[in-house]
Amino acid sequence: MYSYIVTQQRALNATCILLTLRPSKPNRTLSFAAGQYAAINLRVHGRPTTVRCFSIVNAPGQANVLQFALRITGDFTATATGLTPGEKVQVRGPYGNFLESVGSELNVVFFAGGIGITPFMSRLREAATRPQAGRIVLVYSCQHQNDIPFLEELLTLETRIPELMIVYAITGGPVERLAGHKVVRGRLTSENLDQIFGQYFSAYKYYLCGPKPFMRAIEKSLIARNVAGSAIETEAFGLQPLRLWPLQFGVLGKTYATSALMLALGTVVFLSTDLQNYSARLAAQTTIPTPAPAPTIIPTPTPTPGLTLTPTTPQATPVATPVATPVATPAPVVQSTPVPTIAPTPVSTPYNPPVSTVS
Repeated sequence: MYSYIVTQQRALNATCILLTLRPSKPNRTLSFAAGQYAAINLRVHGRPTTVRCFSIVNAPGQANVLQFALRITGDFTATATGLTPGEKVQVRGPYGNFLESVGSELNVVFFAGGIGITPFMSRLREAATRPQAGRIVLVYSCQHQNDIPFLEELLTLETRIPELMIVYAITGGPVERLAGHKVVRGRLTSENLDQIFGQYFSAYKYYLCGPKPFMRAIEKSLIARNVAGSAIETEAFGLQPLRLWPLQFGVLGKTYATSALMLALGTVVFLSTDLQNYSARLAAQTTIPTPAPAPTIIPTPTPTPGLTLTPTTPQATPVATPVATPVATPAPVVQSTPVPTIAPTPVSTPYNPPVSTVS
């Protein structure tokens, strides 16, 4: 866990804020790669809040800066809007490997929907600091031009990075702020993609980030144009991301995890024992008892005069009580889940297609 201090909190647009932090201790900073995210929690009235994950938007290598773009959607992000300089924030991470395979020599396409621009901002800021051999195409979909966070910076980055081309897909409203840039009106469709990429779909590797319906539609269109599934990577935002959060434990964390595992196993053993005992008691209660035999009454004979009668008491034959045979509980049948086969990622030869003519 890393301790950071708020240096600035400002609005990017009506629904997003940019949170800028600096480390509390200069020698305790978070090292990360472009596209990774971190978990942060705040403090309200001295008590820690729940933990939420956000993509890191600043370029790697900035040791004394850590930035997150947050879309205001709930209590946590609403609390973040009230942060002031000097307040402390706890940071854990980094996590994820979304853009791990992106190199400066690879032709890539970034499809961003809404706040899904955040992991790509870190990579674009990094690209502005070093030469790029491969082409980068950013296709950014938003409802309105004013919904685009980092708009002014994106316009500047396109002039600073010769290999970068940005296409804005605006669902509605005016687009005068994007005059002179490549704009697609309405939602992204297969026809739009054909205009942008022509016959060069196979020359790129694709990275998708945004709402799940947005990513599903783009992925379907790419596969329909013979793009290999291994050339498409996705990163979803929301309560259930597509890839699980890879927890990283220190020594103390491993101790807690082991203790929790042993406690869980012990609980299972005790529950199993209690269940067996309960089953045995239930079987005993439901066994129909065998009624005891009626006592045999032996009449006393009237003695005959002159004779001495010694009565013989017949021995009662004991009746065996049947013992209920316990019914064995069949062991559960465990069916193994087949392990999916992951196709290897084909190695593609970088290709520089002509710049799209979308306007």
